[in-house]
Amino acid sequence: MRRRRPGGALVVQDIGGGHLTRTRDGAEDVTVEADEILPEGRVFAGHTPGFVDAERILVVAAEEQCAEEGVHLLLDARTLGPLAVLDYPREPGVPAVPLGDGTWLTLDGEEVPRWTTARTGARGVRRPSARHRTRPRARVRRAAGR
Repeated sequence: MRRRRPGGALVVQDIGGGHLTRTRDGAEDVTVEADEILPEGRVFAGHTPGFVDAERILVVAAEEQCAEEGVHLLLDARTLGPLAVLDYPREPGVPAVPLGDGTWLTLDGEEVPRWTTARTGARGVRRPSARHRTRPRARVRRAAGR
């Protein structure tokens, strides 16, 4: 699956989930193998990696490409290094669709919540907070070693 962001960068996920590549005209391609940055036995899953914004890419890691549950990660858009693991109030499943404006969508039953991090919060968009338990929110955890 390919996702392009304004500015010409493109992120491509290997069909088997074994690697991810960021490419842009006039710049050297950056490729990262799943086993280099994901927990042991995990691959890139979900078929929809993409740019949350110019600095971050959202990917899903799971035990297999077509899994129903996975972990959502933010990667640095230039280096593809891990930045954070996203925590949700309940398991988000695998579908995650970055929109490029600092937000992304997930599937929760028949709802399609729109998410953001506190850094890019916008009105009407769910974001991390521990104060209101009735609305789903995503929390950002630092990735190991960062």
